[in-house]
Amino acid sequence: LGELYAPAIVFDALRYQRLRDPYAYRHVLVIAVVGSRMLELWVKAAPTVKKTFLAFLLHDLGKTRIAASILSKPENLNDAERRLVLEHPLASYALNAAYWGDASHICADVGLHHQEDRLGQGYPRGVKTNSLVLDIISVLDRFDALISERPFRFKKFTPREALDLLKADVEIGRYEGYVLKALFALIRGQ
Repeated sequence: LGELYAPAIVFDALRYQRLRDPYAYRHVLVIAVVGSRMLELWVKAAPTVKKTFLAFLLHDLGKTRIAASILSKPENLNDAERRLVLEHPLASYALNAAYWGDASHICADVGLHHQEDRLGQGYPRGVKTNSLVLDIISVLDRFDALISERPFRFKKFTPREALDLLKADVEIGRYEGYVLKALFALIRGQ
């Protein structure tokens, strides 16, 4: 990707995320690297890929505003805790808009919409999306969450089980099938 520009506060936020929640930090790095690689299959403009890399990297900043005890809680969340988690895209939006000084910056937009889907069944607002970038982040976000050990789940899924769940999501229209096919190809090394 070459050199990337971001305000210094963005790097401070990433350092804070790395120290506070190593899983979340690894998660956003995976999303940013793999997501950008997938985006390059369709978009050849380097500036667009660079901006999107940053958006993928910063999509979960809102989780830094949720207590670590909630994010690592092994039992079911109560209603107030669940609401905090479901509202983290709003915090991601606010943080990115403030850091970049632009409420319509791609990082703010992706932060706000990364949990939405094409069916309008996501959160925080339940809006229908129609975006390659949001399809990529949705597929990768879910895949990584499914194959990772998390304190609230008995066991992680195998990559094959996770891909089968994503295929079912494609069949109902949650995201475009060609995005999942691109992930399959990357996993196979093609």
